[in-house]
Amino acid sequence: MNGAQRITPQLLRSLPLPWPDKDTDKNSRGTVLIAGGSLTSPGAALLSGEAALRAGAGKVSLAVPRPLAIEIAVAFPEAGVHGFATSRDGTPRPGVAAREISALLSEADVGLIGPGLADEAVAQDLAHRLLDSNGAARFVIDALSLTGLWSEAALVARHRGSLAITSHPGEMATLAGLSIEAVCADPLRVAADAAAHLQCLVVLKGATTVVAQPEGPAYVHDGDCVGLATSGSGDVLAGVLAALMARGAAPSVAAVWAVYLHARAGVALSERIGPLGFLARELPAEIPRLMESLRA
Repeated sequence: MNGAQRITPQLLRSLPLPWPDKDTDKNSRGTVLIAGGSLTSPGAALLSGEAALRAGAGKVSLAVPRPLAIEIAVAFPEAGVHGFATSRDGTPRPGVAAREISALLSEADVGLIGPGLADEAVAQDLAHRLLDSNGAARFVIDALSLTGLWSEAALVARHRGSLAITSHPGEMATLAGLSIEAVCADPLRVAADAAAHLQCLVVLKGATTVVAQPEGPAYVHDGDCVGLATSGSGDVLAGVLAALMARGAAPSVAAVWAVYLHARAGVALSERIGPLGFLARELPAEIPRLMESLRA
């Protein structure tokens, strides 16, 4: 795409990730808090959490609906798991849940909000409350939590330089008031417009993934892995991005690395398993080897 830099190994080596010293402890590698999950999609936060640890975060905490907390804690022993308040149907109670999640954010370096939240209005409300009450936090806003941000541009801009959104074309269409066809016809322009309007970093996923920022270059990565279009894949990408930001990378650097690592993990699985049929849960295990090969 004209006007954008390709995401390549050479580009990544020119934008190195922070790398811990040999005697570094887990606290200095960053903590990611992931707030999400629902009774119909309880595993999304798990996918993001495992991806965050595989991308080098020192600690991961999950904030999930209280009815799911024990089961998720058993399934993910590496994470701290906290339950937030819900109604009887398992939907978050935004006011109470936001206060509970805000208390956890005070101990985290990055908050990833959205994976697996199933009620769009509640997800939007929760994102608004968390952004409004946590001015110093760094955020990745994902999935249904981002779709109401267009009218919240002033609030989002308060987090300029410390907030990224990760959207597929459908979510971007809802966010920007466009058709999906319009988003797919010119993803670079759409992502750049969203970044300028919201004053935040935008990752627009697709066959060609775009990373756009309010100022500075845009980046693109051409997809070469159809198998990545699978349930849970975006949760993995969001977790990798949050982890790299928690480790100290600027959002733009973290985003280009996350996009590339996610894409190459898909390619590796395609070569080993086949181009279709691998699972999102299999992607995170590919991340450490890929990071090390690029660092070398």
